[in-house]
Amino acid sequence: MICQRSEELWSDYLEGTLAPPLAGQLRAHLTACDACSQLFAAFEEVVAGLGALSFPEAPEKLTERVLDRTRPKLAAGRRDAERFLFKPTVPWYQAASVIAAAAVLALVLLWRPPEALSDWSRKASQSVHQVYSFGVRTYHQSERWIEELNVLRMTVGVAFEDRIEEINRRLRDLEEASRRADDDEPEQSRRNDASSSLSAHVKKLSQTRSLL
Repeated sequence: MICQRSEELWSDYLEGTLAPPLAGQLRAHLTACDACSQLFAAFEEVVAGLGALSFPEAPEKLTERVLDRTRPKLAAGRRDAERFLFKPTVPWYQAASVIAAAAVLALVLLWRPPEALSDWSRKASQSVHQVYSFGVRTYHQSERWIEELNVLRMTVGVAFEDRIEEINRRLRDLEEASRRADDDEPEQSRRNDASSSLSAHVKKLSQTRSLL
């Protein structure tokens, strides 16, 4: 297994979703490769730190703040609806349709008994209240999620910056060691060549001396 392939499997391995054969190959590679083993240890520490994060508490008076922000928008929407309904440029056929629908509704309301009308009004009021409560809860949850995401983003950013700096430092050390090893190889080769040349020269002198 190559290093790049092993890095792609780290997340699944820590989550326990990696197939057993691949998990065995990954463990064998981490045991044999020191560089991947060090990087995996740093990655595992970051994942463990993220898992230990706690969710922040909701701020005080959040419901009041939500209501203060939503009421002006609801009032503005109601004013826009009133302007649209009473707009003087409505075509005559649309106005006739609205008048006819209003007349039918008035007949239905007049035909209903008072008890049925009261029950219908109460149900309509309950429905409106439920819709408004759902909107307030949704807004509250959205704001809380945004705050939690901001806290998580800052925490993860700090943790990753520290770990990335440490990983970069280790990579620089490995690159420096590799560069030194590459620089030592030509020097050793030159020494071997010089030793071979000196040995040949000594051998030649010995042969010349024996002839004399």
